[in-house]
Amino acid sequence: MRQPILSICLPSINYEELVQQLKAIVSLSENCRSEIEILIQFDLGNDIQFTKLSKLAEAANALLLPPANNGVDIAFEALLSNAKGHYVWIVSSNDHLDPGCLDKIIPLLRQKKHALFYLTSRTQNKETTSTSISNDIVLSGLGQVLNMIGTRMSLITSCIFYNTRDPHVAQDYKTFIGTAIAWMTYPCSQLGGKGTAYIFATPCFTNIVHELEEHEVTFYNGYDTFGIAIWDLISVYISPKSDPDAKAFLIKNFGHIWRGGIIDWTRREMPRPIYDIWRLRRYRISGEYWPALFLTAMPKPFVQMALKLYKTMVRNHYS
Repeated sequence: MRQPILSICLPSINYEELVQQLKAIVSLSENCRSEIEILIQFDLGNDIQFTKLSKLAEAANALLLPPANNGVDIAFEALLSNAKGHYVWIVSSNDHLDPGCLDKIIPLLRQKKHALFYLTSRTQNKETTSTSISNDIVLSGLGQVLNMIGTRMSLITSCIFYNTRDPHVAQDYKTFIGTAIAWMTYPCSQLGGKGTAYIFATPCFTNIVHELEEHEVTFYNGYDTFGIAIWDLISVYISPKSDPDAKAFLIKNFGHIWRGGIIDWTRREMPRPIYDIWRLRRYRISGEYWPALFLTAMPKPFVQMALKLYKTMVRNHYS
C-alpha cells in the first residue's frame, strides 16, 4: 500500500463529538480518500460506546487504537507512533472543519516542501481570525513563525506537521511527556532547524471553546503550567543568539515568568503559593488571554474552585 500523504489523528474523550467529527472527515475526504489515513484514540468511554465506534471505524476504513486512559499526551503519543503519513494532523473532535478544506490542503502537502502548515481559524462567536494577513505566506525558522502566530500554534487542529522519523525528536518528545504540549516537539524541532512553515491566510476551521469538567482536567494534564512548558520546549530548539525573532518572542511573553521565579517553585515539588497562582489568572500571551493558565497552575484541592473561575473567564473572553 502506498504511503498516505496525511494521517488525520482524532483523539477524544467525548463519544458524540468524536462520531460527528469522524463522519465530517469521511465526507470532506471524498476526493482524496486514497491519500489519507484516519486514526482514532478514544479514551474514558464505556464498552458500549467502544463497540459502536469500532463498527463506525471499520466502515470508514479508520484505525481505532486501544484506549490508553492516561492523559492527552499519552493519547497523542499513541497516535503519532501509529501514523504512517508523510504529514500528521491532530484534529480536535469539537472543532468545525470548513467544507473543502482538505481539497485546499492536500495539493500543497503533495509537494512535501514545508515542515509545518498552519491553519488559520476563527473563534466561536467572533468574526475575527487568528491571523491578519491577506495572502498565504511562507516563513522560515521557529522565531519568524512564533512572531507571526505566537502561542496559537499550540491549538489542536491548527498545525499539520511533517512526520519526522528522527530518533532524537522522539526522545525529546518523551522528555516532555506529562505536559499538554509534548506533541509540539515535532513542529518545533523542524522549524528550529530552519524548516519552513506555510501559513494560510483564510480560515480552515472554527475553534470551539470546550468547557472542561472536573474529570477532564486530570486527563488533559491540567496541572502543567503552559507558559513554563512552552518556554522549555522552544528553548530546546532555538539559539537566541542566532535567532533574534525567537529570543524576542521568549522575552516578550515569558520573561516576567522567568524573572518572577515561578519556574523555580513549579519545578520544585512543594506547595505552590496561592498569591503566585492568583497572579497568573489574567496572564497575557501573544495578544490573547489564556485563562486556562490559571487553572493549570492549580493544585488538586483547588480544582473545583478554579473551574468556576476558568469558565467565567472563558465566557467573558469568547462571548
